[in-house]
Amino acid sequence: MGSNDLDEYRIDALQQQGATIDMYGVGTRLSTCYDQPALGGAYKLAALADEHGVLTPRIKLTEQTIKVSLPGCLVAKRMYDGEVPVGDVLLDLDHSAGAQDESAPLALCSLATGEPVATPEHTRIESLSVPVMRAGQRVAAPPALADVRARAKLEPAIGRCSSAC
Repeated sequence: MGSNDLDEYRIDALQQQGATIDMYGVGTRLSTCYDQPALGGAYKLAALADEHGVLTPRIKLTEQTIKVSLPGCLVAKRMYDGEVPVGDVLLDLDHSAGAQDESAPLALCSLATGEPVATPEHTRIESLSVPVMRAGQRVAAPPALADVRARAKLEPAIGRCSSAC
């Protein structure tokens, strides 16, 4: 796999040089107007499908703990106490009961240390990944404007100024 700000010229040069790359993580050079500032991003391969569609978890190892990726098929969920967001969690679809059953108890740990952390009191869990389009077709109705306004007023309250937890 090749990545890191690739564009069509770099991909072509790699192919001309005979690079044994069969997947490209195309970055901001091709997906944005690179001459103008863009928010940088990093692709983290979390799982790889074989020819039968069976996924094998993958992890990026590095000496910088903060850059180690989480392997597996992950889903992001938000915990609420009533209507107030109290925390976000990443769950492995294959190994977390809470990924499929939102009433299952959660045992949480810190991404930074791996140590157990207290699970916030919550009354419900909501998926943050909701399919809206598939194969170019809308699969979900747009939310009502009143709901969008209400959510926009509430969500900034859970923003973080620091990544420390």
